[in-house]
Amino acid sequence: MNLDNSDRIVLKDIHVYAYVGVLPHERAEGQNFYLDLALYQGYSRAGLTDNLDHTVSYAEVALLAKQVAAQSSRQLLEALAEDLAREILATYPRLCCVELTVHKPEAPIETEFSDVTYTIRRYRTYPVRLGLGSNLGDRLAYIQQAVESLQAHPDIHHLRLSRIFESKAWGLEDQADFLNAVVAFETSLNPWQVLSLCQDLEKAAKRERKVHWGPRSLDVDIISYGDYLSTDPDLVLPHPYREERSFVQVPLYELGHPSLERSPDMRVFSAQPHALLVVDCQHDFIAGSLDCHRSQEAVAAIVAYINAHPDLQVAYSLDWHSPQNASFKENGGTWPVHCVQDTPGAALDPAFSSQVDNPAQRPGPLTRYYKGRDDQVEEYSAFEATRADGKALHESLPQKVTVVGLASEYCVRESILALAQAGFDVDVYLPGVGYVDEKDHAQNIADLKAQGFSVFA
Repeated sequence: MNLDNSDRIVLKDIHVYAYVGVLPHERAEGQNFYLDLALYQGYSRAGLTDNLDHTVSYAEVALLAKQVAAQSSRQLLEALAEDLAREILATYPRLCCVELTVHKPEAPIETEFSDVTYTIRRYRTYPVRLGLGSNLGDRLAYIQQAVESLQAHPDIHHLRLSRIFESKAWGLEDQADFLNAVVAFETSLNPWQVLSLCQDLEKAAKRERKVHWGPRSLDVDIISYGDYLSTDPDLVLPHPYREERSFVQVPLYELGHPSLERSPDMRVFSAQPHALLVVDCQHDFIAGSLDCHRSQEAVAAIVAYINAHPDLQVAYSLDWHSPQNASFKENGGTWPVHCVQDTPGAALDPAFSSQVDNPAQRPGPLTRYYKGRDDQVEEYSAFEATRADGKALHESLPQKVTVVGLASEYCVRESILALAQAGFDVDVYLPGVGYVDEKDHAQNIADLKAQGFSVFA
């Protein structure tokens, strides 16, 4: 952010007597210091309105700086300067930047000199959320071009991009489907500079404004700029339609949850309703007779994912065996006794009831599906699961299903393959998957990817 020619208030030679220094006598006896302050207001309207509410009181800033310096016990000028800048920016949110110089003319130097100074410039940064949309031409390329431009901007930091979703048009529905995403970053740019940047991105994509809410090569909207509020017709903040647009809310949920922070990802996902299938996250597979690797981490990741998507449909499949099940070793099968119906070993992990925020997403009678109830048939796939009323799991699922659970090489894999065979659109959230054998797990994931399944983290 180039502030060299920006409007600013400058205070010169603010005198303070302070006890800052490395030597004992400096800290005991103190000495004279002088402060120069330049106060930048990135979107001040004071010059147009002549209103004190649209500026800062430089008299108050001077007194604050004197107080901070006089009470300081720092040894270095550098540390004192950082304290001053931090306190001024924290106290006066209208300031976007402060530049200050600390003068120490009585520094203990054994030669003739006139002054010692240390100067810093510190910016305030603001969290910004932008909505990106395109339904003309090479939609993905336009969004990618905008993201790359934002990444390259010197005043934009910590950029993150949601997944890119395909969705129906909003406002004017008789037009092609959109690709939509939300990008988040920190910036020292003021709201009007961000608006100008958004307009530049649209110009680079050769956007033409012919019909309100009509087709466009690129649409870039400011969803929010920190907690800044604006009713200016050219810049209403936060965006007035943000709550009404699912193609904004879904990616915002993703970016707002720490478990889902991601680097820019240029894959496209459908915004159609989708479900999460949680496979066999039961006690015996977590800390019992068939405990899986990464099972507890997987449960924590699944719970975080559910909480990050409060509108997500969630279904739970459970192994539910009788003691006579033929898959048990004692009955001539392969596996140790596990998940015997109505025993603690068959219970779902309690985190799904105690840590899932939305009660509708917690396991209940209508969202639990049981498999392995036939003693003579080995059922790995959750797709084979039924409730007591005989309703098949797949009858309750939307077209799009994300699969997580235990264990990767067995029930998770077979559930994915069976769902795909039945025509569902299936992907895998990798942090929410545990496994029996690490090598077999790696081979399974590689094979699923080779078959075209999306495996995301």
